[in-house]
Amino acid sequence: MTNYLGRQWDDLQPAGGESGQAYFATNHEGKFFLKRNSTPFLAVLSAEGFVPRLKWTQRLENGDVITAQKWANGHLFTHEEMTSPRVIDMMQRIHTSRALNILLKKIDAHVMYPNDWLTHVKTDMADVLSLHPQIKQALRYLESNQTLVASAMTAVVCHGDVNHNNWLLSDEDELFLVDWDGAVLSDVSVDLSMLLYRYIPKENWSNWLETYGMSMTPLLQVKLKWYMLCNVILTIKTKHNSGRLNEMNKWLIKLEKVLNDEEL
Repeated sequence: MTNYLGRQWDDLQPAGGESGQAYFATNHEGKFFLKRNSTPFLAVLSAEGFVPRLKWTQRLENGDVITAQKWANGHLFTHEEMTSPRVIDMMQRIHTSRALNILLKKIDAHVMYPNDWLTHVKTDMADVLSLHPQIKQALRYLESNQTLVASAMTAVVCHGDVNHNNWLLSDEDELFLVDWDGAVLSDVSVDLSMLLYRYIPKENWSNWLETYGMSMTPLLQVKLKWYMLCNVILTIKTKHNSGRLNEMNKWLIKLEKVLNDEEL
């Protein structure tokens, strides 16, 4: 028996992750996922059914907040499962959620416009990356199309990391999108570009978008490529800065594919 937060736990184990702030916990009330200083709009995400149910929150003396979510048994989506129509439905509901939009604006009123993304991409980039031919080509594309992309932007709540490892299908057939720490107010293409380039064959993009509620246009094609290039370069920077050079090289190959208008 372990005492944590003034509660008795039969089992308390670190949940992994880079922050070291999350735990799996079990007691007489059930099994929970505990996290320190989770996203402040977790309650709304829970109420809207986007994440497992929030059971309680507790503020510590130092100001930190612990959240406890009901543990959902299930499995993370595979690459193949990302083609499910349920993914489209979930994204459409997230991007049109008025409650999420209002709350995120209260928490962080800053909207990420294309110029902000471009600044984020360029800031603190190592010379070895800024001189790389594919990255130089990608930066030229971002710079030359920034004004065009900015002219057609509507800010919505974007998850920011919709890879298959963040999609959880519970044993009760409930679909959740977890890990909202990177949520941002920006263009829907932030999320849609990741989904389309990584999981949907290019010949199916138009049908996928039609189901989502959009039409493929030349402008949308530019936007999808623009935001995907940002995402890939930011990932390359992260891999380089953490010394994971083999992974970085794999993402450089992905960058070349995006530049050549190929899905990943």
